[in-house]
Amino acid sequence: MTAEFLNLHCDTCGGGPRPFRRLKAHEKAHLAAEGMIEADVHAMWRCAADGCLTYRRHGRNWTGERFPESIDD
Repeated sequence: MTAEFLNLHCDTCGGGPRPFRRLKAHEKAHLAAEGMIEADVHAMWRCAADGCLTYRRHGRNWTGERFPESIDD
């Protein structure tokens, strides 16, 4: 069984660890279209806070990046 949420640090929200969720299909498609390799796409998690666009990889020293605002349209 795989986790649905992980507690990771969000550079946008600040503070301590916050819940991150697995990416939805349209978010994965966006990263793949940007040229991210499939193994990295499946390792990404998105901050679960309302309106936060930050995503990051679990298990690496990686600060994360942000989706464009249009991703939630």
